[in-house]
Amino acid sequence: MPTIGPDGPFLDSLFSVLFYVVGSFGILANALLISVITFRTPTALRGYRILLLNQASIDLLFSVLLTLSQFRLTMTGWFTFVYYDLGPLRHTPPGLQLLAHCLALNNLLPSFFSTPLSFAYRYLVLVERERPTCIASRNLKIFALLTHGAALMATIPYAWGAESHEYLQEQVQLTHPSYNISDHVLYGTNLLRSPHLFFSFVVPTLPVFPAFLLTLFFKSKTMVYLNSHRDSMSPGTLSIHRRVAKVASPGIASESAFQALSVQSTLPFFFLLAPVSVFLVVWFCQLSVPLVEYSLFLCTAVIALLNPIATFYFITPYKKTLWRWFYVATGRRRSSVTPIWLSMSNSVVVLPSPSHRKSRSNNIL
Repeated sequence: MPTIGPDGPFLDSLFSVLFYVVGSFGILANALLISVITFRTPTALRGYRILLLNQASIDLLFSVLLTLSQFRLTMTGWFTFVYYDLGPLRHTPPGLQLLAHCLALNNLLPSFFSTPLSFAYRYLVLVERERPTCIASRNLKIFALLTHGAALMATIPYAWGAESHEYLQEQVQLTHPSYNISDHVLYGTNLLRSPHLFFSFVVPTLPVFPAFLLTLFFKSKTMVYLNSHRDSMSPGTLSIHRRVAKVASPGIASESAFQALSVQSTLPFFFLLAPVSVFLVVWFCQLSVPLVEYSLFLCTAVIALLNPIATFYFITPYKKTLWRWFYVATGRRRSSVTPIWLSMSNSVVVLPSPSHRKSRSNNIL
């Protein structure tokens, strides 16, 4: 199998640092988001809180697992997929490394469908005001649990059907003689030797495509409804739904004419859909591209970091709470006096007090 691109200890060190940086910030951001959702969710978003917690919990677990494991995926032929760790877990027993890998795979499917479920909830909440729907918005929380159950059913057989380290090491040395894997514990599967594991391989990967299409569908339906009912909804309700459901893109002049994709719906496209597509091309062409092998799971870590950042940025109550906690933690206080340039821009001028003017006139005299 031909190798395309650089490989070696340098890439191991480079991507290990990237995993540490992205994963550490992802852990911090998602832990803060879970705290804010739990204690500071406004009344208008109470029903949506479970789905927000579901997404944040998935991203937090992903960040922890990917920071500790730092997976690299290597293919040896059409049906053999080999993984090994670059992170701290590489020094632990093989069973623990395999457990962390299975937990990460178990999280992929719920992660794919958390965003379309969120958009479906937003749409159903709006539509239910006028007519009953075939699926109630509150039932979508059950669908979120079903994705976890389906992923668990797929990963349990994978854990029991994993190939031995010796067999995988032999396959890697035959296919990639330049790879230095002597210090790594290998785990993975051969679908020809264990064809029943094909289901375990498909469930955590291929649903990214229909999940992305469902996200676009429900996002479009939500924005069409908001635009057609803007006169019948209160400004506060409309503002909340718009902030949760969309983001205006730079360079778009008319918000009513052009609707931008939400940040969370575009993240899977750039950081998951595209890498998975590249991986499928590399797999189909039977190539070895180390950069793809390293970056596939790193892109998932990037999504787990950007998801909470997007939530904080576009949901104002959460953003205000985060800043309030930051000021309390750093011992800083916001100034109660508005700068004069900002006051004048808002048509409010801060004048000095009468006593200050009197003392100033006495000093002049």
